Amino acid sequence: MKFSDYDKKEPEKKASGSGFKTQQLLSLINKYEGSSEDEIIAAILETAKKSRKEGRLSDKEIDDFVGMLSPMLDSEKRKKLYEVVELIKSEIPE
Repeated sequence: MKFSDYDKKEPEKKASGSGFKTQQLLSLINKYEGSSEDEIIAAILETAKKSRKEGRLSDKEIDDFVGMLSPMLDSEKRKKLYEVVELIKSEIPE
């Protein structure tokens, strides 16, 4: 399945009240379409490390993003998302 296979209207419904903007999510989806899982995870970790070092990414913002994205994923992808989030939170201090 490709990122573009997800219903792009669905994130708008899930994003209400979230600090993470829907347009940012859609932009990320389009940017990494066709990339391998390893490439996507590496990009996420690199971006998270930089953002946390600069004080621009809190645990709450990560949780908001996960809350918006996880309902669109199947259980296997959701599990992988949680693993990446735990890696970010444990190895890249806030």
